[in-house]
Amino acid sequence: MTLEVFIRTGPGERRVSLTKNGKLNRVQIDRTGEKSAVDGIYFGRITEVNRSLNAAFVDIGMDNAGFLAAVDAQSFDHSRERPKPIGQLFSEGETVLVQVTRDSLNGKGAKLTTNLSISAFNLVLKPGHPETSVSRQIEDQKERDRLGRILQKISLFDAGFIARTRATFASQKALVREAEMLGKDWNNIKSLKKLKRPPSILLEPPVPLISFLLNSYEGELEQIRVDDRQLFADIQRVLDRRVPELLPVLELHDSVEEIFAMHDLTDQWEQVISNTVQ
Repeated sequence: MTLEVFIRTGPGERRVSLTKNGKLNRVQIDRTGEKSAVDGIYFGRITEVNRSLNAAFVDIGMDNAGFLAAVDAQSFDHSRERPKPIGQLFSEGETVLVQVTRDSLNGKGAKLTTNLSISAFNLVLKPGHPETSVSRQIEDQKERDRLGRILQKISLFDAGFIARTRATFASQKALVREAEMLGKDWNNIKSLKKLKRPPSILLEPPVPLISFLLNSYEGELEQIRVDDRQLFADIQRVLDRRVPELLPVLELHDSVEEIFAMHDLTDQWEQVISNTVQ
């Protein structure tokens, strides 16, 4: 399976295409100037406990209070346990550490969770869950055992790691480097929480394009092709710091032929837009 990403810039937007074997698999449109709060981590304060909605509203410093459903405010075994009602979890005025899972929309606040996660290329850090786990999609037992041993060595006392499917391709050195980076992120969050008063942002949300490159697929990317020189340089800087494994596949498209046209994506995009409008 060949996985490739093509990025086309235009007035006010950039269009991102993930292809599998040349066929459009996933798309994203980033509007210039728009910021997403998704995956940002905030130190908030409970402003309302609504028992009829079984949810709490949390001030995280945005125009509208965030929405924290009871089911997203606790960890439990979905197959054997029932979640506690919101009234048993929080009181008004209480502080809470939350992560945005969906941006605010149409006057409604952002959707929140207390089950935090910080993603890198091969690993996901789970604060508050010191257990380690390996993606179920990795079926080879020797590889599962290898990754399990590495995760045990790098695990933190108050956070655990999940090895993503693509960790199959990762060396121990790469995994240790990622774990150290994620550990620094988590330690910085804890330090800021002690220094700041709610509402405060403790971890900036990733740029949507970088989030797309980290989270939109499982497997090995063969190419990331960008048609804008400044954007290419910006991506290069972020990848160098956060995901150096992707640097070898990052390429600048400098052909006179439009990037989507060259890779037979124009008609596929028109179909996506047509389906969305309908």
